[in-house]
Amino acid sequence: MFPRERVSHAHPDRVTAGMACHAANSLSMEGGRFFSFLLGRPLTPYLAGRAIAVATFLVTVAAGVGMRLVDRSEFDNVWVGLWWAVQTVTTVGYGDVVPHQPGGRVLAAALMVVGIAFLTVITAMITAALVEVLRRRYEKLSGAHLESKLDDVNDRLARLEALLKERT
Repeated sequence: MFPRERVSHAHPDRVTAGMACHAANSLSMEGGRFFSFLLGRPLTPYLAGRAIAVATFLVTVAAGVGMRLVDRSEFDNVWVGLWWAVQTVTTVGYGDVVPHQPGGRVLAAALMVVGIAFLTVITAMITAALVEVLRRRYEKLSGAHLESKLDDVNDRLARLEALLKERT
């Protein structure tokens, strides 16, 4: 029917003209050449999620330690700083420990943004996975329906050709 390597799975109307690697891996992210070079393999939503989780963990630990250094009066040890960082990055914010120094508040604001971004990315990854499952299910169903319609058209065409042969 159609050459499989020329039709992109990401968008059915887009013709990739020989870019079979992108059509075969519909989960690869565009513009991920830097990450492909860095990781040694194509960037996928799973790898991106892992990288973001590791980065968030490292930022959380750094913020916890940094808060101890910036606001020593409120954060009397590193563990209190780490506890504060975990509750801040998860957007819980119990309020039992809060920074009072301007540097601590700037660090807190940055960590809040990281926490919100992390939750946003995780939500987007889950949504993308669900959409991909539904897309594959729909593709399977619509492909079977399309094949049955094409079979009907082929049968009609064969009957028309047979009628034309009889008349000539």
